[in-house]
Amino acid sequence: MASSDFLRIDPNLLEHPKIVRLLNKYGAPGFVSLFLIWSHAAKFNPSGRLEGITPKELGIIAKVPGRQPEKFINFLVEVRLLDRDGETLAVHGWAERQPFLATAEERAERNRNAAIARWGRRGPVKSATPADATPMHDASDVHTKPNAQTIKRSNGTNELEDWYDREFLSRYPLPRREDQRASALTELRKLKPSPEKLQQIIAGLDLWNCSPGWTDEGGKFAPGPGKFLKAKSYERTPPPVANTNGNGKPRADLPTGAEYFAREMPHPHAEETNG
Repeated sequence: MASSDFLRIDPNLLEHPKIVRLLNKYGAPGFVSLFLIWSHAAKFNPSGRLEGITPKELGIIAKVPGRQPEKFINFLVEVRLLDRDGETLAVHGWAERQPFLATAEERAERNRNAAIARWGRRGPVKSATPADATPMHDASDVHTKPNAQTIKRSNGTNELEDWYDREFLSRYPLPRREDQRASALTELRKLKPSPEKLQQIIAGLDLWNCSPGWTDEGGKFAPGPGKFLKAKSYERTPPPVANTNGNGKPRADLPTGAEYFAREMPHPHAEETNG
């Protein structure tokens, strides 16, 4: 999210009947969980549609107290703070209340086309495909989009390494960021990720970052980046109950999910949410 893309918050928000119902049932932690959903949408789903995120996963993102985060998400749908369109959840009224964020992709496309027109090219941006390739071509051909792994920077790095440092490591638990760099980059190169796969990796990493096994003691129990990528952990949903460390090994001293959230975010309806 760009520094100028702020969430717009109505100063009367806490008096809105929907928010009053939320506060009556879940207290301040419930509002924090709702805000975390808004924040996630602003950063990763600016259209407001939470594509590909299940209610359980959204509950983990929102750090919902208790062992049944789906109940909280269903409550948000019931009071129309979230909308459900088939299997897809969406933030209710997002385009109306967050118009700048909701039109981010449209503006980006408009700016790309404006840049193309400025430099003498016509039509929308078209990425190169195998069908576009010819046996021999001029290396200066601007219509050919090089693979991310082969674009060398002046400092000797390439786009995949740039992505690893800028997007992936910046989100990884701090105690493990300097570990397993070589093996992590090797796994990425073997994967040959598309832009969609890179987005999936980041979305999966964000889910694990919300799990107690990773947040305990500053993230020291998270696996190294190389192991995370090799195991394709980004394709799995972390368990809501923290009965293992980041590597999946049992730890008797870790709290349960309910105990963790009760400690970090005291809840006025603990018995109800722990159901």
